[in-house]
Amino acid sequence: MTYSIVDKYQNRILLITVSDPFDFGTEPAQIRRELHTILGDITHTIYLIYDMKCLTVGFSDLISEAATLNQPQNEFEEQLQKHGRMILIGSGTPITITAKTVAQLIPHKPIHVFETPEEALEHAHAELAKQD
Repeated sequence: MTYSIVDKYQNRILLITVSDPFDFGTEPAQIRRELHTILGDITHTIYLIYDMKCLTVGFSDLISEAATLNQPQNEFEEQLQKHGRMILIGSGTPITITAKTVAQLIPHKPIHVFETPEEALEHAHAELAKQD
């Protein structure tokens, strides 16, 4: 397992750290299953912060996973699509292009990209504060 999931704020902000060698064929589904175990039914906005600084990733891997997120396979994934907001931590062309591509595919769900976990957490907390 090359990922970890840490609750950063009352199951409303989750930090998912992924690193090499991450298997895009199996591990995204494992992450979603673990999120389902942690979150149960989702009835409010949640922020999923993916820290990808220690991951070597290709553009095709990210786009493939983004397409999967746009096509929910079960009730939990539908709730995740409806209430989940994604934030990426990292830099580089694949991550930037993926965020822009997803913004075009799902315009009502922009993906924000930050270089540090602190910036990402600050953004998520600020967004939650607007909702409360």
